[in-house]
Amino acid sequence: MSCKLIMKRIISFVLSLVIAFSIMQVFDEAAGRESLPAGGASRVLAAESGTEETTAAVAWDSNNWVRILRDYTDYTQVGEYYYYFTKKPNAQVYHVYREKVGGGKSQEILKFKSYDTSDFYTNGRKLIYTDDKDGTTIKCKDLSTGKTRTLVNLTKYRTSRSTDTTIYIHIYGNYLYYSKYRGLSTNIYKLYRVNVNTGKESVVKSGYINCFPIERSVVSGRYFMVEKKNGTKYVFNTKKKSLKKVGGKSIRAYTKINGYWYYVTCSRSGSKTKFKVFRKKETGKGKAKCLASFSAKFTGDDIMEITDRGIFFMAGEKLSKEYRYAKKKFINHKEMDVWYYVNRNMYYE
Repeated sequence: MSCKLIMKRIISFVLSLVIAFSIMQVFDEAAGRESLPAGGASRVLAAESGTEETTAAVAWDSNNWVRILRDYTDYTQVGEYYYYFTKKPNAQVYHVYREKVGGGKSQEILKFKSYDTSDFYTNGRKLIYTDDKDGTTIKCKDLSTGKTRTLVNLTKYRTSRSTDTTIYIHIYGNYLYYSKYRGLSTNIYKLYRVNVNTGKESVVKSGYINCFPIERSVVSGRYFMVEKKNGTKYVFNTKKKSLKKVGGKSIRAYTKINGYWYYVTCSRSGSKTKFKVFRKKETGKGKAKCLASFSAKFTGDDIMEITDRGIFFMAGEKLSKEYRYAKKKFINHKEMDVWYYVNRNMYYE
């Protein structure tokens, strides 16, 4: 399965539950907003990777970028600030704010009108945001000067049935990386790099596209995953512009946790699917360690989450099942029903 198809699986899953938008109404109409403790956003993102930690307001490495969360989740913390965005139901206006850790008045750093779902990223110095109306547009706002620069404009290619959008974007240091997706079925196998300071764009690798990790919080770091046209996955080193092979097209889902790639391969075995879960250094170097090998009646499309402890599958609307690597067995999670995963997607929408 291509990375784009993985993305389409997640999107179609969420879209099939249109009623989920009623949850947005509930959250946005909730009276007031509770004050959150320092490190709140760290707890959300750490929980997604199966770990729990609290982060104090410390010096932030501006090479690292994070995706900003909606206001009804824990805020995104970068250095001495919390960041969050709001959007009322059925409205097109996004408001992005930052607030000093430890208290202080919220400051609106962006008011942005979009007719489609937008994503917001920050490194504490700049704010990058996307718009997919009639093709993807990506802009960058300098939080010190207030100046805004257009980094990507894919609206130039547009027909009555097709537009160009980005598959997934990765940001590290002063560079944003992306690949194009045309219409409903065509990957453009080029990896583009854009300087966020100047807007200068170049193709750093032909014959590859950037991949779609299963966790939407995985957006930054020196290394990220790319895919060749034959489905083979590689780790791309942003410093050296080099590649390290990870595995073939049997890799169906992956994420990055604490300096390691965790990825899942699938193969049919009779009426079941054989799953293998591997861990490999984020550099791509060394041999991958097999954490689990098991067969189940799930398919690769049923994978909902990968952590450093187990892999989660959706077993109907009211139940998810986790295969624990250490225990070598499935554990039922009634508290993680279909709405749990709808809410997780809505952290960013």
